[in-house]
Amino acid sequence: MTDPSRRPRVVIVGAGFGGLACARKLDGAPVDVLLLDRHNYHLFTPLLYQVATGLLNPSDIAYPLRAIFRRSRNVRFRQATVDGVDVGRRIVRLDDGAELPFDYLVLAAGSVDNYFGNQAVARVSIGLKALEDATRMRNHVLTCLERADAETDPQARRALLTFVVVGGGPTGVECSGRPARAGPTGRRYPASCPGQRRRCSLRHPGRWDDDRLPNDHLVGRGPAQRRDRRGVRPPFSKSSDHRGSVAADSWSDCGLCRW
Repeated sequence: MTDPSRRPRVVIVGAGFGGLACARKLDGAPVDVLLLDRHNYHLFTPLLYQVATGLLNPSDIAYPLRAIFRRSRNVRFRQATVDGVDVGRRIVRLDDGAELPFDYLVLAAGSVDNYFGNQAVARVSIGLKALEDATRMRNHVLTCLERADAETDPQARRALLTFVVVGGGPTGVECSGRPARAGPTGRRYPASCPGQRRRCSLRHPGRWDDDRLPNDHLVGRGPAQRRDRRGVRPPFSKSSDHRGSVAADSWSDCGLCRW
């Protein structure tokens, strides 16, 4: 028999934009809220590319969840990884074997990279969904630049200074200009590579003009000319099919493929 004095228990899986908004909306309501996430911070994903390109530090876009709800009386946070849900028993199972009962369940676990079945690209590219992806990409770009500084073979150096970005959305357009222009630290290096420009190939599925992308309006006037000055080269879609899969010649001879 249900205890009428017990408040409803709400379990929220995921502390991204959806889960965090739900928890804040229920803050102060006559319910007990348990917010679950495998990380103890809320990640502002639209600025991940700025961490990947060295414009921001990881702490600038990751805010501690316990600090957000430190004054809340009914919202608790628990760092955990959800292993499954038993809807019949109204139980959330964690990877450590713990079981958490709920009256209401909110699933806001987020998304993962979709390579459209192209495992060849998945093995050699870096996605941009998590903070670890951004720091890995930043460190990899820096490593490529440092290796190019010591490389004596022009062809190998050219490969190290070539970057492929797949996806012409806002993140892809913004991310593509940084490695080709100034590098993650903002300095033009390697200094010992005179006349060797960094190159960034921006790939986007579908049919678009050779000098424009569907999100060019987001970066202001003259995007094609600005991309050209930064070393971002068209064509943008000739190496992509209708599913967004990238042909092998787009990434096999480059320092980084970013999906």
